[in-house]
Amino acid sequence: MTRLTKVIIWGLAIASLPATLMAAIHDVTISGLAFNPAGLTVAPGDTVRWTNQDLVAHSATSDSGIWDSGTILRGQSYMRAFQPPGPYPYHCEFHLLMTGTILISSQNSTDNGAPTPDQFRLDQNFPNPFNSGTEIGFQLSSDGYTRLEIFDTVGKIVQTLIDSRFDAGKHSVIWDAGDRPSGIYFYRLTFGEQAKTGRMALLK
Repeated sequence: MTRLTKVIIWGLAIASLPATLMAAIHDVTISGLAFNPAGLTVAPGDTVRWTNQDLVAHSATSDSGIWDSGTILRGQSYMRAFQPPGPYPYHCEFHLLMTGTILISSQNSTDNGAPTPDQFRLDQNFPNPFNSGTEIGFQLSSDGYTRLEIFDTVGKIVQTLIDSRFDAGKHSVIWDAGDRPSGIYFYRLTFGEQAKTGRMALLK
């Protein structure tokens, strides 16, 4: 059984991590009421470290409840190791428009963390939060019918960005929010019987 330790050193709140040698550590800076970078791809077993450089308190809280950093004050950090491949969207409990996603690459990824061409993927939009337009990237494993839709928080479709056949490979599309109000929006990519969903924040 792997022994777990919880350590607080020099004011840094460190999450429970295996007491074995950690893999690479990737940094996310919290500043300007945003996670920087908002989207981060890491390998299984790697650790992500959030450091608060804002004057106000923040948190890094999983959307699905997998983890919660608790309050991260200015100058403090929170670390967590990630293992199962997949997307891990999260937000700040104090400022709900602050969102980010940690993407754990699958075992068949290349050494530099880039997905292989046969992978179906939906990227975190960038920039996020955004105040007018934002880019949504995705990758298809084969040719086929593709649909990309934008939803509001009650599940209503506010816009369909893509509804046609696409070739295999990487693609991207810009969403212009126009006069839509600030708030949380979701984007869903459907490809055959597969579907992936992302979360983004419009801040005007």
